[in-house]
Amino acid sequence: MTIGVALAVVLPVAQLRRWWSRGGRSAVVETGSWLRSGRVPEEVPDAVWRPRVRQLEDETTGRLVSAWGAAVVTLLWAGSALDGDGADWALVVVWAVVATVGLVGSYRRRGAARRLLSARDRVVSTD
Repeated sequence: MTIGVALAVVLPVAQLRRWWSRGGRSAVVETGSWLRSGRVPEEVPDAVWRPRVRQLEDETTGRLVSAWGAAVVTLLWAGSALDGDGADWALVVVWAVVATVGLVGSYRRRGAARRLLSARDRVVSTD
């Protein structure tokens, strides 16, 4: 019970801190839309979008490490489940789903971020 209450407080605060470190929720949503569309609107200067996308790429690398950790836990739990009962296999499935979603999502976001960052710098007209 105590752990649940602590997580109910800590997790939302951690999420808010993550958003604040990246410029607020609207900046995070906007950056995500750039990744999904594969392009940044012309009116957004390089000095704004490149640091955001770089930061997202760095965070995605951290998530990728966590996803590989979940894959290792899946294998270890599967080894333990071979000698255990049926309930252990349910946890193997849960960890496998966590690892798969993390790996697929991280590789996809990281690739999208790298494609955006590989674009040439835009020249801003001063007319």
